[in-house]
Amino acid sequence: MSKDSRWQIFCKYCMITICLITAPSVAAAPQDAEKQSILLPEFLTYFDALDHETYSMRSEAHLKLSQAILDDAQIIHLFQNVGSYEQLHRLLQITRHWFIRSQIKPTSPDAKIKHGAIGMNFSQIASHQDPRIKHPAIQVTRTLPGFPAYQHIIPGDLIIAINHQPTNHGFNLQRFAQEIRNLKLDSVVTFDLLRKNQTLTRSITLSSYTQLTRIYPINTTPTGELAAPIESAWQMYRKQMLSHVSSDLWPQQ
Repeated sequence: MSKDSRWQIFCKYCMITICLITAPSVAAAPQDAEKQSILLPEFLTYFDALDHETYSMRSEAHLKLSQAILDDAQIIHLFQNVGSYEQLHRLLQITRHWFIRSQIKPTSPDAKIKHGAIGMNFSQIASHQDPRIKHPAIQVTRTLPGFPAYQHIIPGDLIIAINHQPTNHGFNLQRFAQEIRNLKLDSVVTFDLLRKNQTLTRSITLSSYTQLTRIYPINTTPTGELAAPIESAWQMYRKQMLSHVSSDLWPQQ
């Protein structure tokens, strides 16, 4: 066989090899595009509603987006498309929730304390204080980003039943807190809520009480202030996300 023939065979072999190696990456591009087309658009309606003219629509969109699980590329996509200060403000709040949720560590199977946590502050309200209720209720005063309540409950909501048991006379803050403390990690608690004039039922899977006190360590009553290392990491992540906002809306430093 001549040298020219051998060289032609060698070149043909190399081209086949190169095609085989590069083929998967070429095929992967449509999959990535398909992923974005499937995952992002279902939340774009909620994203747009963050700037809705009515507060109730903005709040509902806020809750829906808080329940989403998006990767960094998809979050960046949202920041790149922010069109107003209201939308940016709410997106930052939701992104803080996403970020803190990512900091929750899995609980070891052999952990001795496996108490659940919902992540909210509350107070008691008497029936004479609100014409909508006929018995005492629990008013939610704060929900903590990163934890389950933030995804389902709006501050101001009234809890009128827990696991289908009304918060009637004799039900107080101590009893409510004890009901929650008695539940374990990954338990599901069902609340009947009064939001404005609408009654809603929400079933919420509890997170880890150990992680709650690790992330919000101020005494035993979380105030919304993060542990210093997590706050520092959040500020870095926040700055990174803001770098993708239009300079007309958020001038870069």
